[in-house]
Formats: sequence, C-alpha cells, structure tokens
Amino acid sequence: MNRLRSYRSNIKKAAASVYPSAVRLPTSVAGVQRLIDISNFIYPPLPNDKFKYTQPFSGPGLADVVRAAFFGESSPYQVGLQNINSFTSSLPSAPHEREVPEAMLAMAATAILAVLYDQSAKLGGPGTGAKNRSPEFGGATFDTAFKQYMGILVKLRQAAPAAHHALLHGICVHAIGKNTAVNALSQPGQDSILGAVDWANIADGSDG
Repeated sequence: MNRLRSYRSNIKKAAASVYPSAVRLPTSVAGVQRLIDISNFIYPPLPNDKFKYTQPFSGPGLADVVRAAFFGESSPYQVGLQNINSFTSSLPSAPHEREVPEAMLAMAATAILAVLYDQSAKLGGPGTGAKNRSPEFGGATFDTAFKQYMGILVKLRQAAPAAHHALLHGICVHAIGKNTAVNALSQPGQDSILGAVDWANIADGSDG
C-alpha cells in the first residue's frame, strides 16, 4: 500500500512540475473551477471560455504530464521507458504505430485534476478541507475521476478508432521525443464528464 501511495505521489509531483507552466495555471478561483468543472481541462480551450468537446484528452499540458510522469530521466518516472517495447497499436491498419496505454493517459489526467484541486485549495476555493488541502490523490474523488476518464477513452476507441489511435500514438511520440534508444525500440520488430464529450461531431477518418 505504501509503495502504491508513493507511486501515485510521484505521478502527482510530475504533474505539478510541468502542468502549471504548460497552461499558465489560473490565479483566480473562478478560473481554476472552470477547468475542474466536468473536467474541462482535458479539452482544447476555445475563445470566450469555451472548450472543444470533440477532442477529449487534447487539452494543453496533458502530453507533457505523460512525458514527465512516465518517460522521465530518473527512476520513479520511467515506467513508460521501461515498458515501451510492450506498447501496441489499437488500429489494425497501423500496427507499428505504438500508443501510450489508456490507463497511463487517464492517470496523468487524474494527477492534473489533483493539481487543480490543490490550486483551488491554495486560493481558498470550494472543496477545500479543514487544513486547506485537496482530497487525497488516491481517495474516492480521484478514483471516480480515473474511471470516468477510462470510460471516455474506451468509448472513443469504439466510436472513433482512428481518432483514438491518433491521440494515443501522438502522445507516445511526444513522450519519447528525441530519445534515439527508445525510438529504435518503437520501430516495427462522473457521468457528467463522459456526457460532455461531443461524440456526434468527432471526426474519425477510419474509412480513409
């Protein structure tokens, strides 16, 4: 149990190290809550405080957190690097284009949510505890969020397989970056949160 807590803590630390600068973390309660609300932070922002609900998990900073948490330079943050050769593709027409696992992306998103709750607590926003701290990263709040993020990814894979593949492969490429050793291995050889996705208008492109 302690090892699991330590692992979750490391993921959250990675998110806290890169996410704020990637998105210019809001300094107002309203700004932070706007990102937390139905997990708007997982979508690309649009003008007038709107979000592009046809592109779940394409929000700014998500790919950076995946890279920092799972493809880092030190041991606690190298799970992705250590297991890159087991990554696969969910798209039969592109079997050699490896994807980050859905659970890895969902965990990164959950860690970002924890960072946002911390920011809200720091600003005195809603949801803060007696000691002005966010819920425990491994508590019910984040367990529910993780399951909802997994639900979105599973539904995306079923409804728009090409878009799902492009998302996870793109993040994999971003996470690997210019690591030539890893690139060599990668060559051929909350119901409301789920409801926010604009499924009807997601362009898939799996038919060509």
